[in-house]
Amino acid sequence: MYEIELKARIASIAETEAQVRTFAEFLGSCDKHDTYWTRTITGQPEQRISIRIREETRGGDVRCAVTYKRKETRRSNDGAAYEVNDEQEFHIDSRTAFEAFLRDDGFAPEFCKHKRARQWKTDTVLIELCDVERLGAFIELEILSDGAGAQRVTDAVSELHTVLARCGVSRSAVEARYYSELLREAEQGEQHV
Repeated sequence: MYEIELKARIASIAETEAQVRTFAEFLGSCDKHDTYWTRTITGQPEQRISIRIREETRGGDVRCAVTYKRKETRRSNDGAAYEVNDEQEFHIDSRTAFEAFLRDDGFAPEFCKHKRARQWKTDTVLIELCDVERLGAFIELEILSDGAGAQRVTDAVSELHTVLARCGVSRSAVEARYYSELLREAEQGEQHV
């Protein structure tokens, strides 16, 4: 499954939510605790593989999923950034057991991310308004697709930009960097204070 997505910084979750409520169906709130595990591929020192373990709490339910993504950031003709990710995901019953396997296979935890999200859905777009710990407020828009051919991606990006505008968010607010990059920058800034 492919995710075609973008994220943008927003000044106020409440103000953006007021816009989103006018056209999208509310799905609920959730808490996402992500731990990213990485290891260097043997024989290829510059190549690393990364796996995310997500613990998601929705109401009283907690689910744990493992995700592997082949990530790619692209730019539309006007320079706006978006991602096309080939995502493979499965659920696990025991985080502890899976983490033991990862350690034995040479993986180590690299960083953690915590975000609180409120989710909405249009016919085709998942909208999340997120408070990302240490980074602030973001809107994330995502379309799932069976393929990532040029026309499919172009159509999806156009739809994402349309929904972004309906949410009252400018394309200039789109963030091209991954959360991992933003968190590393935040950590470096905190170390220099």
